[in-house]
Amino acid sequence: MKNYLVISALGEDRPVWSMNCPAILDCDCSILDSHTSRPGRQFAILLLVQGNWNTLTKLEMHFKRLEQALGMTIVAKRTAPAAGDPALSTVEVVAVNQPGIVHHLASFFASRSINIEDLVTLQLQRPHRHPDVFG
Repeated sequence: MKNYLVISALGEDRPVWSMNCPAILDCDCSILDSHTSRPGRQFAILLLVQGNWNTLTKLEMHFKRLEQALGMTIVAKRTAPAAGDPALSTVEVVAVNQPGIVHHLASFFASRSINIEDLVTLQLQRPHRHPDVFG
């Protein structure tokens, strides 16, 4: 029977991605979904891992050692696959950053019972330019 584990890891930014994969492979588990990010000077990983009950348990037993070896905080939780195949849409919003913008966008979708499956925000490092001005 297939079982699923969501793993979140956070630590100082350095090349640790390849150091996490061997533990997953050695425990006969597989990565179904992964997201990595570099917020500030931190590195964050969010994984959905699949395996049978005992291989996921074996992987969970490695977390304390991995936390110490990699200087990361690891949190994991058993889960189930997403139900159904929801209609997927992509929305891209480009706006001037202001306090509460993410809250307002999330509230807009929530008030219409639209679930946000994946949200990415970033601040551009160049000055804002009017859309009619190219260059």
